[in-house]
Amino acid sequence: MKMSELITLAETDTTFDKQHLSPAIMSNSCNYTKWLSFLAAEGSRLYTLTQDLDKEYSRLYIYYRFDFEWDISNRDDIKVMIKGNKEYQAKAAVVEQCRTKVNFIEGTLRAITNMGFNIGHFIKYEDLKGGFA
Repeated sequence: MKMSELITLAETDTTFDKQHLSPAIMSNSCNYTKWLSFLAAEGSRLYTLTQDLDKEYSRLYIYYRFDFEWDISNRDDIKVMIKGNKEYQAKAAVVEQCRTKVNFIEGTLRAITNMGFNIGHFIKYEDLKGGFA
């Protein structure tokens, strides 16, 4: 799922107003389950991508340390060479994008968890405003 789709869906699932208070309360657990499935899928993808990035780092480290045309024995120099590799940079960018999605989904789950608290305070506020307290 694209990040823009996640943002739109999160806005829909985490906002409520006075007219839609009852559906917001009823759909809270369904939304939580839905976002947990998103987290499981993206978390699994992040794990796989991170493993692939680590394998690429190991492959490049061995290449620059032992098979490269120049003798590079300093570890810091090898790290610089690896970080400058275009293939490694592309894979690292994909991992960072996936990590951003996972962090966003975790934040949305926290918002859904806190939504019950916010709804409770909203109801108390409306009662006070209406003079029922």
